[in-house]
Amino acid sequence: MNVDYQSGCDNLQEISTDYKKELAYEQVFLAAAAYSDEPKVCVEKLKAGSSILPSDIDIVEVIARQCDDTIFEYKECAAIIGLSVSRKSIYVSFRGTTSISPQLILQSLSILFESKLAYGKGHVQKYFLTAYQKLSCLEPRVMNLLEQYPDFTVHFSGHSLGGALASIAAFTFSQKGLLDRNSMKLYTYGMPRVGDKLYAADFREKVYESFRVVNYKDCVTHFPTCFISCRHEGATGPYHHHTEVFYDTSNMLSESFFRVCNGNEDDVCSHKYQGPIKTVANARFCTDYHTRYFDIPVGKHCDETMNKRRKRSDVSDMSHLLSSEYCSVLQKGNDGWFVFSNRVTKITKASNISTNDTSSVTDSLTTVIDDDYECAASPAYQTVPNMLLVIPTLTYVLM
Repeated sequence: MNVDYQSGCDNLQEISTDYKKELAYEQVFLAAAAYSDEPKVCVEKLKAGSSILPSDIDIVEVIARQCDDTIFEYKECAAIIGLSVSRKSIYVSFRGTTSISPQLILQSLSILFESKLAYGKGHVQKYFLTAYQKLSCLEPRVMNLLEQYPDFTVHFSGHSLGGALASIAAFTFSQKGLLDRNSMKLYTYGMPRVGDKLYAADFREKVYESFRVVNYKDCVTHFPTCFISCRHEGATGPYHHHTEVFYDTSNMLSESFFRVCNGNEDDVCSHKYQGPIKTVANARFCTDYHTRYFDIPVGKHCDETMNKRRKRSDVSDMSHLLSSEYCSVLQKGNDGWFVFSNRVTKITKASNISTNDTSSVTDSLTTVIDDDYECAASPAYQTVPNMLLVIPTLTYVLM
């Protein structure tokens, strides 16, 4: 078997090292479908063209919202929810960041200069947590499905930014007691560092089966940087959570050799390609490795499958249905996508109470977006290496 397991020193809680490459290959297609304006059509075409996805899988809903309050027009924060009765599985996959989108610039600037937010026992990047919380109608929709199918496993997945949101989703569902740590699986692709070392330890307690798939010299997986600040005792800098699956080849295929590393930041895995000089040297090609997993152009795969040309502005075909004011649940009808329900989250700082105005459906669960999270400033020794990474990368991407 094309696998090498490397043990690490992070033995805080038992975790799964049973990486299933078939499941990883399956999930990357759902991560690709999350990028699409027509994920339901895309999944149907993918099912017809191969046996990779379950034959009965169906995209039942799309959760979406404008992700940033700016003048830019770009793809929204979104997640798709799928269901397969034969596999006894519920699938939740988050949309990632397109390589030419202004969203990528905002995301990078946020990570560089904004404070982190306390979450669980550690801190996470503000941009990722805020983006996840804006999809406040996701949790009750997944729980509605679990009420119908209580013994189903929930699979979280995502590519790039979508991987970070999937990671926070898995942690949050476990932390809130919505899911047992053994009743979910997390597979991410090209995921950046979500939080710090304390968050990674807490994540290990909350999520049993988590796999971060990394394609060779994908530089996004090294962002925010961990040049100096993450591995020493008492470190507060960015730090990956478990478990990395590293494909150390420039031509990543489903049958390629991979290495499973239990150590969160293991030098025999992708961490060996991190460093200021290596980052600048790899900037020319790192986006190529980031955008393709298992030789699939994740962000463009559905458009290519459906022979659809992506608009340069990255405004989706669903944009007219969405607002920055509320999270929308979209379902597919005979005349296209329609808004099944809207959830408006209003904040009362003093009492920390969320009031939800919901149409078409009443949800029993609410999500509070709390502006009073404890903040942790990004130290200068973290910001400078991050700039070394993001500047050459963005320069190449935007050329």
